[in-house]
Amino acid sequence: MYGRKKQGSRGMAYLRGSPSYVWSTGCILGRGATATVYQGVNKKTGDLVAVKTFNKISLDRPLNVQMREFDVLKKVNHENIVKLIAIEEDLESASKILVMELCTGGSLFSILDDPLNSYGLEEEEFLLVLKDLTAGMKHLRDNSVIHRDLKPGNIMKYVAEDGRSIYKLTDFGAARELEEDQQFMSLYGTEEYLHPAMYERAVLRKHGDQRFSSNVDLWSIGVTLYHVATGNLPFRPYGGRRNREVMHYITTKKDSGVISGVQRDHTTSSIEWSRDLPKSCLLSTGLQKLLVPILAGLMECDSAKMWSFDKFFNETTKILSAKRVHVFYVNECREFVLYLHNNSLHKPAKLASDITEHVFKQSGVLGKNQLVFFENLLFDQYIAGASSGSSSGAASVPETNISHPVFLFNRELCDVSVSASLSSQELENGFKYPDFNQAVVLDEDAATAKIWCSVSHAIKRQVERLSRAHAHLSVAPLQLAQHLETLIGQLRRHVLTAQLHSCALERQLALISRSERHIADLRPLVPTPCAELDKIHALIQQRQQNVVAVSESLKRADQETSALETKVVGGQPLYRIWKVRKAECGSVIGYDETAATYVNKIRENWQALARDKMAKTLSYHDEQFHVLEKTEA
Repeated sequence: MYGRKKQGSRGMAYLRGSPSYVWSTGCILGRGATATVYQGVNKKTGDLVAVKTFNKISLDRPLNVQMREFDVLKKVNHENIVKLIAIEEDLESASKILVMELCTGGSLFSILDDPLNSYGLEEEEFLLVLKDLTAGMKHLRDNSVIHRDLKPGNIMKYVAEDGRSIYKLTDFGAARELEEDQQFMSLYGTEEYLHPAMYERAVLRKHGDQRFSSNVDLWSIGVTLYHVATGNLPFRPYGGRRNREVMHYITTKKDSGVISGVQRDHTTSSIEWSRDLPKSCLLSTGLQKLLVPILAGLMECDSAKMWSFDKFFNETTKILSAKRVHVFYVNECREFVLYLHNNSLHKPAKLASDITEHVFKQSGVLGKNQLVFFENLLFDQYIAGASSGSSSGAASVPETNISHPVFLFNRELCDVSVSASLSSQELENGFKYPDFNQAVVLDEDAATAKIWCSVSHAIKRQVERLSRAHAHLSVAPLQLAQHLETLIGQLRRHVLTAQLHSCALERQLALISRSERHIADLRPLVPTPCAELDKIHALIQQRQQNVVAVSESLKRADQETSALETKVVGGQPLYRIWKVRKAECGSVIGYDETAATYVNKIRENWQALARDKMAKTLSYHDEQFHVLEKTEA
């Protein structure tokens, strides 16, 4: 922040090469137990690549084990799997290297480690990860391959030339071919993402003869998706991976349907179990309701209840193929998203019914009290109009987004309540800036600055949400006013139509009355009395009285609707009143940008303190700058 020179990487870097590629040992992209990945370059074309070299631990393994990764990468070919470009030999060591496409977006783990994503990814990015992870895993299963080390660190973000982000599976060092009904005994994987049975054998060293199936990947997928959705691991003993017995207890003793278990204090053995995602999760309620059953099915320690790959693929496809409708609930100033499945989209009536049900589930507003608008039209009218213009006659759902939603009003409520996404207590506990240590403690200062950055991003999201609410509330009354004008116009037309019908009936009745009088004049010529003529006479008199009453009622209705039209529509007083009220509210223009400015400054403070942590020791002057970074934050 204060113009200090960034710390360079320690140690001496030098160049190594293969017949077609060269790389610097100082440009490390990733490092694992058996290999290191460097950024390299094609000697002829200059194209950047990722070069994976293997260390002594890897080379000491049996040859058939060493060759598995090569064989798997040769077999698979999919957009969501890192592409193998070449297999060559290191000119210095003569050991084989893998040359792969370079994913410049970093690993999913590094993305989640950024304070921006401390509470998980936002919905659009999460759905992209879900889509790409599912597609990549389906390709592996179609080719009878298990990964055995699935985790965010082994999912890379590739940025295409057109700017699209594509997530790709990588690191097939533990992968092997395995049919659906086959089993294996060898142990691979990362502790936090391991299936409980593998954890028991690999970490706790129990049941050495136990065999495993391809379902171990399903558990890892569940843990990974939870991590991506929340920013945290689902099963967290106090003290982390050092507390191995409690970790095993959490994953094996949890009830079916439980998707997280956390031990907060080492002094107690109690575990906080949860069947829901945390309230800090950034995903919409609509998506959470669909995702939680998937997580529960994947992270199921009872093999009889654990989902199969087919069920996982099917349920994920339902989410990804659903039509999303963004809704802004005006009375609560709350945003939510409807996920409408394909079977709702065939008939307008079915779609309208499903939308009413989905809205009730997420808002609690009964169907009879729902008033839903989109672009100044009642939502069902919009759907009906769009569907009538479709050649297939299928229901048509409008394209919505977070800035262009459907508006929901509750007919029974006149109040509007602007509430934060979280309660005040949750805001205080979860979004609180911790104090910096007065002394210079590099590790602690970097950790504290990272929390500051996370909290700042969370507050920035709240500012953006409230700014959107302000924008939506600015136009919501206009939609209601437009609706009232439309209703009054319809009412006026109905009254005028009724008056026309009344006049026509009045003329017909007058004609009948004259005919009846002519008949009455002829009655003396009839020798016997006619009771039917008396009934007709009485009926005509009654109808004449009714017509007079109806005419008077319609006259009053005409006067009242005309007055209502003048009051509401003429001169558009509702619009003028709202314009004055809106001006009293002030403007929030620039609030989002101000929040972004503060967040960027705090990010710079955090990055500077993180570099100081990597340096281990600071000179006197660097220490003074270190203190300044803390003070400025």
